[in-house]
Amino acid sequence: MTRTFYFRLYERRMLIDIDAEQTWEKKGRSRTKTAQFNDSPELRHALEEVMTKRGVRAVILDEAQHLMKIGTGASAGKLLDQLDWIKSMTNVTGVLHILIGTYELLNFRNLSGQASRRGLDIHFPRYLYQNEQDRQDFQAALLALLMQVPLNVDVKELMQHWLYFYERSIGCVGVLKDWLIRAVAAALHDGHDPLSLERLHEHTLTLAQCERMATRVILGKRLFFTISSK
Repeated sequence: MTRTFYFRLYERRMLIDIDAEQTWEKKGRSRTKTAQFNDSPELRHALEEVMTKRGVRAVILDEAQHLMKIGTGASAGKLLDQLDWIKSMTNVTGVLHILIGTYELLNFRNLSGQASRRGLDIHFPRYLYQNEQDRQDFQAALLALLMQVPLNVDVKELMQHWLYFYERSIGCVGVLKDWLIRAVAAALHDGHDPLSLERLHEHTLTLAQCERMATRVILGKRLFFTISSK
């Protein structure tokens, strides 16, 4: 079946076969078809026109560290192509492009002197237990997430164990959210209600996993401030 790429808001609407050779570069000979999208003038022009017509103010790329993973053995030139494409789109459309990701994104952004000069780093650190305000903010985030759980939840009881939630999420709300989603999904699947601390414990990360994540976060934070101070 032919897959298509379709812009609803583009004046000159068209159907484009994204399996065509000029659009997709196919790699490997395995049964599972893998492909890498190459820049298509038609699609780029459509995107530029849509952003202009709709008055787009910003484009947000979440998990932007994956821009570095364009294929095994990717050269620095290939990675720079990614940055150049974003820079070019920003220049042509005047639309701010925001890249959100892990500390790995620092290695990507600093491939180019122009990107480093034109970009602005904004750090969103994890909540630190040593900081009283961070402890309060983490508890507030935990409370807000528990209030959204579509099960019977003894919120007051679970909040008594906020330190346990902090330890097993290393103070990262994203980790905490994913943990709650796993536990809630399992409870709904099994027909268990309410959401208990025991159920949550079944789906927490191991201490070894938490230690590895914490180590990576500490090293990434150190890299961030090292680069920012230069």
